[in-house]
Amino acid sequence: MSLKTFSDVFKERTLSGTFEGVLTTVPMLALLISFYPLGVSFSLVNFTYGAKGLDPSAKAALPALCFGMLVLMIGWEVFFRGLILRFLLKRFDWKKALLFHMIAINLVIIPLLGPKAIGWRDFGIIRFFIGENLFECFLALFFMRTGSIIGNTFLHTVCNCIRFFIINDAVGPFETLYFYSAASDDFYWLILASTFLTASIQAFINQKWGMREVRAIQS
Repeated sequence: MSLKTFSDVFKERTLSGTFEGVLTTVPMLALLISFYPLGVSFSLVNFTYGAKGLDPSAKAALPALCFGMLVLMIGWEVFFRGLILRFLLKRFDWKKALLFHMIAINLVIIPLLGPKAIGWRDFGIIRFFIGENLFECFLALFFMRTGSIIGNTFLHTVCNCIRFFIINDAVGPFETLYFYSAASDDFYWLILASTFLTASIQAFINQKWGMREVRAIQS
């Protein structure tokens, strides 16, 4: 990989795209996690937990956990969006690039989380992977709109920290309200619905106002 190609992986397309990527994290995040307040409103989940309910040692571990998630998501976004998705966009139209991009992600997600997911039979392995695929599809659409690795990393990190660490009632990997509540059929379908809605809104925005990343590569 040449120095120029290497630098392209980290490139921010435009300053306005970076600002949009960071600032629109707020409304998009609100949509993505809307299943929590909706679940409470419709009594689909008993929302009695959260970081304030953690024991002191678990609460003290939150900054380190969130920092670790940030480092992980920097690597994830640089590899899958900055390297893989940009590589595909140079060779295919955006729809084919998105499809191949999702295939590449699943080649990592399925072996990585598959063994763990076997223990999640109570709320369904398939719908968990559907949810993660919808989330990754949204992130790819979000990146194609903004062209910002920074924006994607910020959104991905904050969302994962909320899902896996902050809204939490136990210490340990994946032992969070997000996964425990998924045992409720109604609640988990609400998770899928909110993620699908967010991805659909992002697709509409892309169609209506264009995609900086696609335009920069394919123009």
